[in-house]
Amino acid sequence: MRYFLLLPAIVLDFIQFAVGMAFFALQFATPVGGGVTGALAAGAYCWNASTGVISGLIAAGKCAVGGAVVGAGVSAFAIPIGIVVDVALSITIGGALIMMMAMFGLFYPRIIISRMLGELAPFLNFLPLWSNMVWACIQAKNKEEKAGTSKNAFGFVKARGEGPYGLKHNAQLVAQRRFAPAQKFDTTAHQKVREVLRTPLLDKFKDIRPAAKGAVLALLLFVGIQAHAQVVPAPIQYIVAPETPGAYEKVIISVQGVGSFLGSADITWSLNGKVVKEGIGERDYTFMTGALGEKTTVQVAIDSSQGFFTQTFSFNPSRINLLWEAYTTVPPLYKGKALYSAGSDYKVVALPTVYSGSARVAASALSYQWFYKGDSVPEQSGLGRNTFTNTGDQLQAGEDIAVEVYYGVNKVGRAELFLATRDPLIVLYQRDALRGVLYNTAIPSAISLAGKEITLQAEPYYFSAASKKAGLIPFVWTLNDTETTGPDSARGILTLRQTGSGEGRATVGVSMQNGNADQLIQTASAALQIVFGAQSNGLFDFIGL
Repeated sequence: MRYFLLLPAIVLDFIQFAVGMAFFALQFATPVGGGVTGALAAGAYCWNASTGVISGLIAAGKCAVGGAVVGAGVSAFAIPIGIVVDVALSITIGGALIMMMAMFGLFYPRIIISRMLGELAPFLNFLPLWSNMVWACIQAKNKEEKAGTSKNAFGFVKARGEGPYGLKHNAQLVAQRRFAPAQKFDTTAHQKVREVLRTPLLDKFKDIRPAAKGAVLALLLFVGIQAHAQVVPAPIQYIVAPETPGAYEKVIISVQGVGSFLGSADITWSLNGKVVKEGIGERDYTFMTGALGEKTTVQVAIDSSQGFFTQTFSFNPSRINLLWEAYTTVPPLYKGKALYSAGSDYKVVALPTVYSGSARVAASALSYQWFYKGDSVPEQSGLGRNTFTNTGDQLQAGEDIAVEVYYGVNKVGRAELFLATRDPLIVLYQRDALRGVLYNTAIPSAISLAGKEITLQAEPYYFSAASKKAGLIPFVWTLNDTETTGPDSARGILTLRQTGSGEGRATVGVSMQNGNADQLIQTASAALQIVFGAQSNGLFDFIGL
């Protein structure tokens, strides 16, 4: 097998020889070749471009001189380039060849160094020194094997049967140096160390005893198991509901595993360091959290056929309140809440109550992750951003909003809100000339007119305030199903006056339709039936119709 190394050595010598000859030819042939090539090329060109032979010969002569100058310049760099290429081949391919020789036990420094010095000599690198190096090392190895013992390249005697790597002799040598410095040292340890370089790599493990082999195998197996354990997660899943509980809230922790090994596992639950539940297959544990800011720690220990697993859970109850505000129309000084109608604008504000130890964390120090219809809204999320604004979808029955609150990297709370839609409506009020609009009492659906006239004020509830301000929600009045107007009908004010002396009935209606394309569903109407000319005790006497 060792003779196989002659093949790459011969190839390397051939490549170096070919490269050297090429640069040698380039060095000496470039001026002549450049002149001849330039003359021929110029002559051919000038012969076609000129009208006479003399002009072509003159041009060819000039080009020959120029070609010779260029060739001489190139030849000046031929020697340095050849040296660089030769050294690069020796370092790369030659270095790999020397390493292969060491693996086959053919590492003889005296032979190798002498041939390398020949490679560096300017006029000796054309010789097949790599092939000679390999052949000389092979012959030296064969001579040692026939003799049984011999001197190596450094003059040390080779010995056999004294343990791998000469460790025994090395220990003796250390002892001699420590306790008897004046004695002659045993140098066989040095010989055994260098013998390693001459032993094939696969043969170095032949002298290892079976016990040592078993230890090495066990070590590799242990390392493999540890690496596998770090890559493959434990076959256990923990479910906590709710994930971020509030104060005095019931929490359930469940342990689920891959397969059925948990059914026979001994599971122990501890609450704040005290064992509260244990037994075979006790997978669930339920407890109650404390007050806001009161920390609760739960630990579970699982002793199963697949190993021992532990997990610790910490709960610090918090509270996240969500307040919302819809930008819809309501009457002036209205004490109620402006409800949300489909497609209107609204705002949600998160008010967190979070503790770190015994200190309450400021709302500006928390991070907020907002969700709309289950999707995150990164443009409105971040540190201190506890406000969420949006324009609703007119085709949905409500708005689904959620927020997760983080303190650093820990999630400390979550809150959800479903903002249901409310249909807009119109309410009619009496408008008095002296007291203004009587918002304390809405006009019922039917009245008996006590006097000769009445002024009505129509108030829209829960229409989009932005559309109302933009004039996209006009008032439309009707009298007995016929559209009618008045001086202030565009502002929702209509005055009705009896012109005759008879009795009768009239139906007054008002309707509103949002003209915004995204809020067309916002529409409402109201109707009032008035009886006039009849005896009554007051404006709001009810009659049966």
